[in-house]
Amino acid sequence: MKFRTKSPNVVRLAAIIAAMQVTACMKGPAFLKQSGSAPKDAAVIETAPAVTEPTKPAPEAGSPVAIATTTEGEKTKGAVSSASNLTQVVAAAAGSSIAGTQISFPPGALAIDTEISMEPADVQLAVGNTAEILGIQTTFTASSAAVSIQSAVSQDATVPFTVALDLPSEGNGLRLDDGDDPYARVVVVYRVLKAELGREFSGMFSRADLTIENGKVSFDTRYFGTFQAAFTEKLVAEAPKEVETGAEPAPKAKIVRAMMRGPALLSYGEGEPARLQGFQGFGVQLTPWRVQGPKMQISTGMALYVTPGE
Repeated sequence: MKFRTKSPNVVRLAAIIAAMQVTACMKGPAFLKQSGSAPKDAAVIETAPAVTEPTKPAPEAGSPVAIATTTEGEKTKGAVSSASNLTQVVAAAAGSSIAGTQISFPPGALAIDTEISMEPADVQLAVGNTAEILGIQTTFTASSAAVSIQSAVSQDATVPFTVALDLPSEGNGLRLDDGDDPYARVVVVYRVLKAELGREFSGMFSRADLTIENGKVSFDTRYFGTFQAAFTEKLVAEAPKEVETGAEPAPKAKIVRAMMRGPALLSYGEGEPARLQGFQGFGVQLTPWRVQGPKMQISTGMALYVTPGE
């Protein structure tokens, strides 16, 4: 079979037709969209250059940063990171009865990540028996709310953190004989758990340990527990020594009933023995402490001792 080839004229005509088709396509609207070129009378839409937002500098190490918190009734909770290089601030909820209380954890304060909580304490520390337990000869005349501050993970801070409490209302707290410092008799009473020892301690910060400004009283501590700011009747120049909870000195016993004639001697705890001639046994007031001694019987806040006299 023989094949016939196209003549040069036919090939040349096909090339011209193909070129005309390409030229027509280049003039069509689709090509204008692809190429970006347009006739002189076509509308030109200008695009604004992209704006790059300036990069915000990272906060300096130690700068305060508010921690996001949640609330459950009167309790405020917030997660504190042990790895943060910022001062993490946990503040009590605005609507709570301890609003204004805040805790500031500087970098490195905690060794373990934890959830910090604060709420009104269920015990008041600024009361008469606290002064007696701590061995200070004064009473409390006014106080702010007692605040419980706890860590979900039992630990002591490696670096002290700062607690800020509301200053007690003045009441009869301020006195003219306090000299230049109207807050000379402000103290903070505390009861804390020392996790490394596994025991609770009661104590007091005196005015020298406190910073007072803008209606707040601040102090540094490494321990979690209950804290309460108060005014004292007399000036406490130096903080008393801490006392382990449960190891408080025994109170002075009050004789409330005598029984059985004969010489007798009553001793209680480490206190000075109370003597009563002519009786062999007698009862003593117990509340709120438990008094220990020989042949002791406890019944409804009373203790009956029967001891040989001297």
